[in-house]
Amino acid sequence: MPVLMEPVTVEELKRELARLRLDFDTRVAALEQKLAAAAPDSKETREPLPLPPPVQPEVSPEIVAIIAAAVTAFLGKKVKIRHARRIDSGTTPWAQQGRAIIQASHNLAR
Repeated sequence: MPVLMEPVTVEELKRELARLRLDFDTRVAALEQKLAAAAPDSKETREPLPLPPPVQPEVSPEIVAIIAAAVTAFLGKKVKIRHARRIDSGTTPWAQQGRAIIQASHNLAR
C-alpha cells in the first residue's frame, strides 16, 4: 500500500538540498582538519613499502612430478597434471568445503 505524503514544492526541495550540502561540506572540512592535525608533516617524502611476496607461488616441476607419480601409483594408470598451485593454509572452512566439492565432481574414470 503506498504511503501518502504531503506535496513538496521544488523550492522546498532546493532549500533542503542546500542545507544538506552545507552540512556535508562542514563535516568534510572538520574531518580534513582532524586528518591534517593527526598526520605527520606531509612535506616529507617516504620511500614506498616493498611489495609482499606472491601469495600463491608456483609449484616447482619436481613437486609436480612427485605428485603425478603418487597419483599414478594410487590409481594404477598414468595421469597428467595440467595445473598445480599452492593454497593458503589459513583459508576458511567454507573455501575448503568448496574445493572438496569441486574435486569430488571430477570424473576420474576416463
